[in-house]
Amino acid sequence: MIAALIIIIFVFWHLNLNHVNLLFALVGYRVYTIHPKLDRDTYSGERVLVLLTKRKSLNYVDSIQVFRLSNTVCIELKAPKP
Repeated sequence: MIAALIIIIFVFWHLNLNHVNLLFALVGYRVYTIHPKLDRDTYSGERVLVLLTKRKSLNYVDSIQVFRLSNTVCIELKAPKP
């Protein structure tokens, strides 16, 4: 049992899937992958990001304040009320 858990953690960590977390799902967070704009300007960046949020959907024009969990994973701590 412990060996299986260690293997799962190892695989998730090395495939950069550490943002897939059952605890976040249980408290209502959703996982979104955010791709940079294609024009590669200085503001959009070049890295694909993972966003954990309680929002039901994202709009292109949304401004979101997040807390960075790692280089590619961010969490929105307070989603706006509908």
